[in-house]
Amino acid sequence: MEYAAAHGMETGSAWSWTVLAEDHRGRSERATVRAWFLPHPLFDGCSRGRREEIEEALLEICGLLQQGCLMRAAGLDHSVAAFRDGHLTRVQLIDDMARQLWNLHLITFRCADVADADWRGGLWDEFSNQIELQWSPSHRPNLAYLIFHELVQKVGFNGDLSAFYTDAQIESQAREVARTCFPQIPHTIPGEE
Repeated sequence: MEYAAAHGMETGSAWSWTVLAEDHRGRSERATVRAWFLPHPLFDGCSRGRREEIEEALLEICGLLQQGCLMRAAGLDHSVAAFRDGHLTRVQLIDDMARQLWNLHLITFRCADVADADWRGGLWDEFSNQIELQWSPSHRPNLAYLIFHELVQKVGFNGDLSAFYTDAQIESQAREVARTCFPQIPHTIPGEE
């Protein structure tokens, strides 16, 4: 274990440990634990409480990806046009999502207070590493879902698909992919119309 502690525990790495235990009668049990060591993202305008909530949401996203929420969702290959038409693959999307999480130190989360009428939840501007998360007097973001959704857009469901789909179609596909991992999210969310 000294080697692992000295090499590879840096942020942006993933490890798994397997323990095999045997008794004197030859019975055995095996267990594997997987861990991601993530860097801290950058923050702009976020209170300490909001920073903590964002980091908790990022851990939730990691857990969902590790549990295979996208890998097991083979139905997306037929229901999401970009997958069906061969412009993206789920494996490519999952790999790119993991890379974004392993490189969180390059992403800035900007916390914004907005009026109810302007609330969109979150947004990512193309060609930037900034994700804006919005709070209003009546709405607060579902952080894990919104961050996941914005990362889905960042890694594939963005302007790169503009030659094939309208902006509304790209947004709809990104929403369908994100909701696969968050089935409890209502079909209509304020700000997502």
